[in-house]
Amino acid sequence: MQVDAWAIDELEIRRQSDHVAVCSACNGEGKVSCATCGANGKVLCMECNGARKMYGYASNGARRLLNCTRCRGKGEVDCATCRRGIAVCATCNGERRVQRWIEVERWSRADAGAHPAALARHYGLTGLSANRAIEPVGAVIKEIERPHGIEAADAPGVPRQWLEILPRPQPGERVVQQKLRVVRIPRLTVSYTLGRARGEVEFSGLNLRPPAPGTSDIFAARRSTLRNLAGLLVLIFITAAIFVVARGPFYWSLPSALALATILITFVCIWFAVANATGARRHVVGWSAGAFAALLLAALFTWIGRPTEEHAAQAIAAGSLDAAAQELAALGAGEDDPIWADLHLARITQTSDLGAIRRELARIPRHLPQHAAAVRTYLPRVRDAAVREAERARALTTARERLNARLAAERLWMEWELASGRSGTPELIAVRTEMAHDLTILEKEQR
Repeated sequence: MQVDAWAIDELEIRRQSDHVAVCSACNGEGKVSCATCGANGKVLCMECNGARKMYGYASNGARRLLNCTRCRGKGEVDCATCRRGIAVCATCNGERRVQRWIEVERWSRADAGAHPAALARHYGLTGLSANRAIEPVGAVIKEIERPHGIEAADAPGVPRQWLEILPRPQPGERVVQQKLRVVRIPRLTVSYTLGRARGEVEFSGLNLRPPAPGTSDIFAARRSTLRNLAGLLVLIFITAAIFVVARGPFYWSLPSALALATILITFVCIWFAVANATGARRHVVGWSAGAFAALLLAALFTWIGRPTEEHAAQAIAAGSLDAAAQELAALGAGEDDPIWADLHLARITQTSDLGAIRRELARIPRHLPQHAAAVRTYLPRVRDAAVREAERARALTTARERLNARLAAERLWMEWELASGRSGTPELIAVRTEMAHDLTILEKEQR
């Protein structure tokens, strides 16, 4: 029977096709094999799950395995839906015949879309958006609705490519209603220049809504450039500061601090110059001049704070020996350099500690004139120390104490003789004579 589902009346096709036919499920027998038990007539016992036994209490009260009371220990029971595996046909209910007819089944599918899709997503619109949702975006200038697919004749003035994007029916479908809404959305394009780069920003809609943030590659590139430049300049400044501090205490001075400060100002001016060059380009010359001036000041402070032998000599003459030593260490002058000998001689001159004098004297090369000058300063002090020890020994009361003091005086006289190139001086002989006298006294006391 050929049926056109789109042209025939549903009631008429049912009336014409209504008839009684043999039940195809049971082939007109009214009975079928039971699907529940598989035509076996038996099903698994649900009480013991086919195990035939269950735990229970015997007559004596003991708990043990007993035969299942439902299946009587067989593990299966008679099927409740059939008799010996034969069940009544559920389709015809055992009547062997059924009534049949043809019905038309209908369903619908709604398909909507918007063009351009990107612009619709930007405003949160869909093909089903109400007019009140479209009002802030644009004006509806045409609205066409037809009980069939819209063709070019139904939409005069509408570009043909817009009609081509309308939803089309799939095989087996038919358009029962189609609606086309044409909206005029104003668009304003603003051109701009950022540094040497040019770009455009497009505003759309009646409220001139801007595009989503982060869509301009020019601004993103500028932001990345400035961020990277700032990181590089900070890294260079930190490296320079660490280098200055690590070079030694001499560089922990006001000129070095001023040099670092002006370097920092230079980097700040460089960053602002680049920011202006890649942006409005208004103050590039000013910031560049500031960076150049700050760089010159940094070079000037660095030059002022540099170590020199002349400045170290002035510090030695002024008595600032620690500062002079730091400057000479920063200068990298060797121990054989006469300027170091001047420093050691100045320390010898300023101190009365014989131990310190000996250490400083040992650092002065013998071939330098400063060594002879240091010896001339050193000899009187050793002689005076020896005389003081000898006089102190005469004031002591016990022979043991006098002997220890005269031993110290002897060492000092011997050191004086060695440094002066003399030997057998009367002072040393006198001390040793007194030491012999003290030893005699100690021996008598021990006996």
